[in-house]
Amino acid sequence: MLIKFLKHTGAAQDGQPGDPDARLAIDYLQGEMVLKPERAGSPKVWIKRATAPIPISGNAWLISQTCAALPFQHRYASGVIAFDRHDIDIAAWTAGDVALHGLTDALMRDFEDTAFAGIPEEHRPEVLWNAHTDKRRLELNFLFARAVMDSQGRLKAINPKPPRSIGFALWEAFRDSWNHRHGWADPLAPERHRHLKLPGSVISSPARDIEGNPIFDIREELDMAVGMEIERGRIANRNDVLAWLEAQGHRITRKGKNYISVECLLPPERGGPRNAPNRYARAIRLCGDLFDERFTSPAWLDECGWNDGGLPPQRRDMRGAAGMLDRLRALRAAHHRERLGWPEERLDPEPEAEEEIEGLTCAWSPPSPQPGRQHDTRTKPRRPTFDEARLPEELIAKLRFVDYRKRRIWLQDGSSVEDQEIRLKAHSRSHDTIRLMIAQAQLKRWSGISVRGDAAFLRDATRLAFAAGIEIAGRDDDMDRIVQAELKLLRARQDAAKDADADMAPDARDGAERPVPEEAALDVNAEQVTPWFEDDLDWDEVPKRLPGIAEARPQPTPSAEAEAEAEAEAEAEAEAEAEAEAEEFLYTRRFDFNPDDDALQDNTPDEGMSGP
Repeated sequence: MLIKFLKHTGAAQDGQPGDPDARLAIDYLQGEMVLKPERAGSPKVWIKRATAPIPISGNAWLISQTCAALPFQHRYASGVIAFDRHDIDIAAWTAGDVALHGLTDALMRDFEDTAFAGIPEEHRPEVLWNAHTDKRRLELNFLFARAVMDSQGRLKAINPKPPRSIGFALWEAFRDSWNHRHGWADPLAPERHRHLKLPGSVISSPARDIEGNPIFDIREELDMAVGMEIERGRIANRNDVLAWLEAQGHRITRKGKNYISVECLLPPERGGPRNAPNRYARAIRLCGDLFDERFTSPAWLDECGWNDGGLPPQRRDMRGAAGMLDRLRALRAAHHRERLGWPEERLDPEPEAEEEIEGLTCAWSPPSPQPGRQHDTRTKPRRPTFDEARLPEELIAKLRFVDYRKRRIWLQDGSSVEDQEIRLKAHSRSHDTIRLMIAQAQLKRWSGISVRGDAAFLRDATRLAFAAGIEIAGRDDDMDRIVQAELKLLRARQDAAKDADADMAPDARDGAERPVPEEAALDVNAEQVTPWFEDDLDWDEVPKRLPGIAEARPQPTPSAEAEAEAEAEAEAEAEAEAEAEAEEFLYTRRFDFNPDDDALQDNTPDEGMSGP
């Protein structure tokens, strides 16, 4: 998961008109059509998204009117929280999975608490949240006005990401804490490192020649050319790269910490004058290892893994990200309180305790002590086997080591779970740790659990237990208050999904169309006689509708044998007549049909069907 704040703020920039009412940005978030280039370097055209945007919360009209009324140059802030394809299951989230929606709701709440730290909730600007799934991954897009009211009722501008080191560090800590807690993909992981960073439009739609073959972008061509000069020994540092670019006729416009902005020299026009001035293309940014200011010697290339056989960067340790986020968020809250004059909120202290889950209903119980007899360990009942092979496959793939002697399972992220018979204890907790604890509780056949830990642990455990159908409660009153509040949100979302599903028609809910009767079935011949076994009759009305039946019955005779013989003879005759009538009807219905009813018929009988 990564967070990116966009450069669009409503102000006019780079020769483009401004968007003071945020209508262009809102249309991008909510519109099914988007203005994008078909390929890199081509003009922008309207393209329909593969899937329509999903509104989550926020009043778009109110936010637009608020931005239009602001007297500031930068009127709104927008951005995206993007997940990897393996972080959030799009199909389950779109279908309304309660646990996944609870997880994203908690992420959005934590984002707002970080962006508006120190500002009372009732005085915070409304945030517009929309979800995009057209890139086969979940993206949570946000937009809000960059203004709040201070304690004196005056309008003040705010910046959720100030251009200072503390602003960057705040959102980096936010990103790392959530990625480490839930095991999401780290955008700075070594396997995701790219030596040359290209714009998203170049990656998603690479340029092609007139025949449709992919061609290299100018950034890739310059990167390969610089790499060849390094292999020949002509370039050893960043200064050599700058000198080589200028020697090629290109013009350096800006130098940053990890990039170089350059205007590339264009070839002279065909048929133009010989002394024509040089023409330069629009400035591009070269961002990568070869253009970083840390490139002072070839040793830097070995450290970043550019050379063959170079060691890749070490995996980052994100275990301290949660503590760093708390400290930076407290500093941000103090800044807002000092600038806006809001008093410090007296929040209920979050419970601080060891994170553990205890079973309320166990599949086994320890032996009850008997009076006059000492406890014998040999008579202890057999406990459930400590078998990690019974866990779900996605959890088995994340296991690192199982210590059977200490009954402790280690995960690849460094966290572990200790099985204390009727209690599960977490060490260095992450999202996979909580998933493992809930899975162990299911294997132990616990119908209810009590949890103890901080607020984040309690909310995560509540969401997973609710999805697994396990009753959950907090260990004390403060913890149970957090658990019950999260359960209330989950149940409300579940009831809303059920109501929405109940309002749909059965055929629309199942995704099936109503069957359309064939024309042959609708064409009923009024002269055709319906046989007696297909006629819907009320057998109580038979004597009234057919009075002749009673009159046609043979009169009883004094002889019982003659009466029985007459009745048997009449029944046999009626059965033979009904059987002949049914056979004639079935033959007619099977072989007498109109040729216009079936345009694909032929005279060849189907396999397995005999002639009449």
